[in-house]
Amino acid sequence: MKKAIAIVLLAVMILGLLAACGGGNSGDKKLLGTYKLYMLADMTI
Repeated sequence: MKKAIAIVLLAVMILGLLAACGGGNSGDKKLLGTYKLYMLADMTI
């Protein structure tokens, strides 16, 4: 019984991971562009 529950939970987790990697139109085009790095870290102590 425990083995069957473990297999079902594993299948659900794998399907969840595959669904999360789907393409879809989630608005990723808003993040496209040129980014400039002005400062890596604040070096003041």
